[in-house]
Amino acid sequence: MKRKMSTSMLVVQSFNFIHMTTLAVLSNGETCSVNESIWQQNSKQLCNVSNTYYHCLPSNYLNETVEICLKPQIIPKGHCAIYNTDQNNVSYDRASRCHGKNFTGCPAEHYYSNRTFLHPSCLQINPEHACYLAASGCPDIERHETTWSPGGGSSSDEGKVSPSIKLIHLFLCALVFCWLN
Repeated sequence: MKRKMSTSMLVVQSFNFIHMTTLAVLSNGETCSVNESIWQQNSKQLCNVSNTYYHCLPSNYLNETVEICLKPQIIPKGHCAIYNTDQNNVSYDRASRCHGKNFTGCPAEHYYSNRTFLHPSCLQINPEHACYLAASGCPDIERHETTWSPGGGSSSDEGKVSPSIKLIHLFLCALVFCWLN
């Protein structure tokens, strides 16, 4: 009985860790919502781990957009918040300080990363060219704002399952299989 109890605790703790760190990678062309109430709703529904808040940010390579629950970080003025996929945390784009570089909508003040919706120019990227759409020289793409709701999928992703969700499912199935054997 002790073995089953500790294995089931491991499954729950592993699921909480995965849920805390990875939610979804948006499809090419999808962008984060710039609606504060949607961010607050997602934070309440998805980020049930203490001190974590909903974030929807471009990755550090500007090749994808990630929805994730993490602890907010202060982002310096003149920079855009990003999700650092190598370090699994929120950071800011040090390589391309947006202020003064023909970038419209650059944040003029420090801000918390979970308030990035206030800076839509920092959320809209061209993943094929790894650039901010607000930057001069970045080609425009067809965009779709995500209207994701728990259990419903996004409006442009109906019926598709995120690779992150597939990985979580596979991991949980493996743990349950080990627990039963």
